[in-house]
Amino acid sequence: MRTLHLLNGDCALEEWKKCDIPGEVMVWRENYRLGPLPRTGDITIYNRQRASTLKHFGHGRKEIDIFNELQWMHRNLFSLKKDDKLVLWLDTCPFDRAMQKRLFRLLRSMSERPEIFLVQEDVVWNRENFLKYRDWTTRKISLD
Repeated sequence: MRTLHLLNGDCALEEWKKCDIPGEVMVWRENYRLGPLPRTGDITIYNRQRASTLKHFGHGRKEIDIFNELQWMHRNLFSLKKDDKLVLWLDTCPFDRAMQKRLFRLLRSMSERPEIFLVQEDVVWNRENFLKYRDWTTRKISLD
């Protein structure tokens, strides 16, 4: 059994590292508010098209690097099993709401879903707030 904490950005990751919260951590580096979203259920095709779009916003990042990161994020998410836990640390901004909507869609597509916990607050995720909400186990949600 593993616990994966999914964060909304690299600034949050830097603050996360200052805490002692057990489990793996991953930053979801995808901005669904930039460019069109492909209408396909094939994750590889989706990620290829998104990488092509995001390279224009990627501050010089190569398309192949963006694609590889998107593939890695999806593989990591889809590797979760029903006895695993996924904790989503999001705020209430439009960026995070779009991310939540996409993540819920991806999670619903999984034949075997982890337990899902949503910690969504109108805060900036800094050390103080991670520690304030560290009892994420009370935030279990169902996608059914």
